[in-house]
Amino acid sequence: LHRLRRIGRAMPGLNILLVRDDAENLRAALMLAMTQRALDGEARIFLQMEAVRLIAPPLAAQRDEEHRRAGFPTLAALADEALADGVAIIACQSGLALYAMKAADLDPRIETGGLLSFMAAIGPADRLLSLSKSERDFVHPAFRAGFLVALDRDQFIAQRRRHRAGLAAADGET
Repeated sequence: LHRLRRIGRAMPGLNILLVRDDAENLRAALMLAMTQRALDGEARIFLQMEAVRLIAPPLAAQRDEEHRRAGFPTLAALADEALADGVAIIACQSGLALYAMKAADLDPRIETGGLLSFMAAIGPADRLLSLSKSERDFVHPAFRAGFLVALDRDQFIAQRRRHRAGLAAADGET
């Protein structure tokens, strides 16, 4: 990809969380991450639980032929380009175990890790994005405002605390 230079300020990192086995969400996440890399920013995609099935070999998507006909890359070609460009793709260790997948069977450039390590690596100025098709993808109210949500780490933590406080209050009322 052609590198664009941002003059005078560092680009915050982009961290994308996928929770559904939805190839079009992965395709969108890869394109966002590659755009972030083109702007000289760091980009990571974490595939949590069922989303790890998206990277099971052979990497393919139901709509690949439609994309190919329109002149766009297949999901496998897009993932290969993103990995080559420095996008970090991280497979959830629990998801791998749940679906009896082995890290050794994945592209060797794909990392494995847990949600805790993924979240811990998000810097204070970095952004956390979740792509979803439904508000049911997250119970957390921070993700109900829309289908694409960007929060920095401190906003996410504050939202999570408010959410937990609300749950505790609701439990006390019943």
